[in-house]
Amino acid sequence: MTEAFQPLADSLGFTPQDSVYLRALHQRVEPHLPALVDGFYASLARRPDTAAALDRHGPIARLHAMLAGWLDELLLGPHDEAWHARRRQVGSVHFRLGLDQRAMVLAMGFVRRGLVDLTLTHGLADDPAATVGAIERVLDLELATLLESWNEADRLATEAEAAEARNLARMGAFAAAIAHEIRNPLAGISAAMQLVLLSLPADDRRRGVLTKLLDQVRRLDQHATDLLAFSQPLEARSASIDLGQVARLVASQVAAGDLGGAEVVGEGAALGDASLLGLALTQLIQNAWQAGARRVHVAIRDGAIAVYDDGPGIDPAIVARIYEPFYTTRQRGSGLGLTNALRAIQAMGGRLQLTDSPLGGAGFELTLQRATSTSASSSGRP
Repeated sequence: MTEAFQPLADSLGFTPQDSVYLRALHQRVEPHLPALVDGFYASLARRPDTAAALDRHGPIARLHAMLAGWLDELLLGPHDEAWHARRRQVGSVHFRLGLDQRAMVLAMGFVRRGLVDLTLTHGLADDPAATVGAIERVLDLELATLLESWNEADRLATEAEAAEARNLARMGAFAAAIAHEIRNPLAGISAAMQLVLLSLPADDRRRGVLTKLLDQVRRLDQHATDLLAFSQPLEARSASIDLGQVARLVASQVAAGDLGGAEVVGEGAALGDASLLGLALTQLIQNAWQAGARRVHVAIRDGAIAVYDDGPGIDPAIVARIYEPFYTTRQRGSGLGLTNALRAIQAMGGRLQLTDSPLGGAGFELTLQRATSTSASSSGRP
């Protein structure tokens, strides 16, 4: 690894003597650090944006312990390449957790003021001016390192997203071509087989064979439909939609095919696109039956729909891949059902999350923006 600490330290004027001042300060400031930590989190809790982040990132006691450990390392060092590497890792973690740069700057400002105030008001340093200078420089060093690694993580993520978008575009074009090539002859085959069926007597044993063949044609046609859905860009037309109406219509449509339907309970509304919501729910309900469920339950409330089943559930080892295009654990699966469901929900600005099922199988909860009294008129037709 290229050495990066010393050039950065030199540019900020941080010297080994600063480390000496900071270690000496730690011995005297340590009894005051718990109060500084409490004040830090109290200030974050008063801000709506950072308070929400605190709720997402675990028990407050664990966060207190993490900050106390960071303060110890900040003052005790040793301030070297290894310390710099650890700070870079923290910056990358902040990026993954969604902690933005503004929050990091505000946090450093609070700690800076707290340490300087403690040093000066409690007479904790033999050379106050030099110690305050060391505090300023080490926090500048810390912040510069965090921002550097945050920006690097952001750049890599942006490049990865662009590469993924290009790959998906290529796969989409290929999928569309295959779907069109498959679907046209399938339509002809299906029509011909249905004509043959109509010409056979009701007790003709060949009817059973033809019926099974037609089932396979329908299955292939569903794969072609999935491919087409994956290949097409999704654009939401947002309006207030009746979630119960959409869910009940989709459940009846799925039940009219070869699969079972779903029990739908509850009522609610949301802002979204009825057609895209219908696509997502169709994929989720079909996926549940195809995975081996014997019962599918759809629960509705304002802004949210949950789809639960009593099937075998999802192996934790593959959870990270369930939305990946063409990934499937079934021999006859297209691997596009959950992919298309996620794309439809995201096109509406919503979220789709795997959750526990009260029926013992898999559960998915989709959330959309809640409808308001000023929203467009309600629609329930996918």
